[in-house]
Amino acid sequence: MTEVDEPGAQEEVVLPENCSFVDAPIAGNLWKVLVEVGEIVNANRPVAVVESMKMEMQVCAVRPGKIRSVLCQQFTPVSPGQHLFILEVVL
Repeated sequence: MTEVDEPGAQEEVVLPENCSFVDAPIAGNLWKVLVEVGEIVNANRPVAVVESMKMEMQVCAVRPGKIRSVLCQQFTPVSPGQHLFILEVVL
């Protein structure tokens, strides 16, 4: 019997200093990634869209910073609290 990972399961990611995660707010499918690595974003800027039960929910940056890493791919299932991005705090 082959073991299958649960949707949204991910390896543990080490958070670099001066960084924070941007997490999925709900379970659903990551419909759109709206930013690229290296892009500077303001607080409350949409960085992704999650689709759940035919409704779209924007995922926004919680603070200003630079997108350091994208931890997910478009059109894949995500779980609540799953890390989607690493946001580097820019002073």
